[in-house]
Amino acid sequence: MIRQARISAGMTQKTLAENSGCKQSAVSMFEAGKRDALAYDSIVKIAGLLKVELPKLEGERPREPVHEPAHGDLRPPFSFCPGFECPSNAAYMVGATVFLLPTGAAGGGKRCLMCGEAVSALCHACGAPASRQAACCAECGAALVPFPHADFAGSAAEWVRFHNDVLEKLRVKS
Repeated sequence: MIRQARISAGMTQKTLAENSGCKQSAVSMFEAGKRDALAYDSIVKIAGLLKVELPKLEGERPREPVHEPAHGDLRPPFSFCPGFECPSNAAYMVGATVFLLPTGAAGGGKRCLMCGEAVSALCHACGAPASRQAACCAECGAALVPFPHADFAGSAAEWVRFHNDVLEKLRVKS
């Protein structure tokens, strides 16, 4: 409903995110069905901007896809920050493609300890649980933290160097 209203309004995810005070990655994940990608206040604000009436949920809780753990895998889900600019994700390149490796520094709460973005434990593309120390989903191969190549102006290699310099400075301070 939100996605269709945004498209009908001729608005990009980036513009909607800027106007509502959240991140484009969160808008993307929400439109892809990840209900907890946005705080309720952000959803209300987005609905207002798009002139969409939200349905009444009368006590219904959003449900996440259920995934059975792999045989013998009783570890808690791996939480990561889905924000590509977050210093909790280390950047690297393979050819001309940028990948972001969640380092675990986002913490295990609802919000990233580094940037405040809502953390995730699921692949935005297929809903499978995130694997520890992996840049891509083990189920579908999608990047856990997508890099916005289409929206990025400038050299990806320069961005990777800058991003990792920020990470190094944070490590030195710790």
